[in-house]
Amino acid sequence: MSFHTAVLKKAEKDNLSKEAAAHRVMEDIKNYEKIGGLQNEISKMVMQQYAIGQMTAPREKAIEELMKLQALGAQTQKY
Repeated sequence: MSFHTAVLKKAEKDNLSKEAAAHRVMEDIKNYEKIGGLQNEISKMVMQQYAIGQMTAPREKAIEELMKLQALGAQTQKY
């Protein structure tokens, strides 16, 4: 029922035949599913980036502090 309604609305809105409107509605559904999948992947990547940032933050802070000490004249030892 809702597909039929969507086709009728698409046909009226875009001045299409019912067959062309049905095809467009199907394309819209496929594109919507692709976009949803991409949005899920983006969300996963954002979470991974955040986790990596949390894991590397202490190292970055240590490097920053080491550079400050070196700027003040501290020497580093090589092993």
